[in-house]
Amino acid sequence: MQSNAAPHQNWISQLADKINMDSFLNQFNLSTVFVITLFTYFAGGVLTGFVAKRYLKALVITLLLCFLLLKGLEYLGVSSISFNWARVKELTGIAPTDTVGDIFRTYTAWLQQHIGETVASVIGFIIGIKLG
Repeated sequence: MQSNAAPHQNWISQLADKINMDSFLNQFNLSTVFVITLFTYFAGGVLTGFVAKRYLKALVITLLLCFLLLKGLEYLGVSSISFNWARVKELTGIAPTDTVGDIFRTYTAWLQQHIGETVASVIGFIIGIKLG
C-alpha cells in the first residue's frame, strides 16, 4: 500500500521550487533570518500598539492608584518608598557617570544600527493602534 505523504511532499516541493524565496531575497541582499527578525519586530509592534490602545488607560489608572496608595501609606508612616538608583542604572546599562547626553547618544546609536527593526516596530505599532 502506497502512502499519501509522497504526493503531498512532491506537491509541496514543487511549490517551494516555484516560489524560491531564497533567490528572491538574495536579489535584495536580504537573508531569511533578517526577514524573520523584521517580521517578529513588526508583530511585536502590532501587539504592543493593540494592547496600548485597548488597555493603556486602565493600566495608567491602576498604576496611578497604586502609587497614590503607597504615597498615602508613606504619609501615614506605615511604609516608605525608596529606589536603589545604582541598581536601576546597572539594570539599564547606564554607568553612574553617564549624562543625559551620553544616554541619548547611546540609544540613538542603537537605533541607527537597528534601523530595520526600529521601522518595522514603529509601523507595527501604528497598525496595532489602528486595529485596537
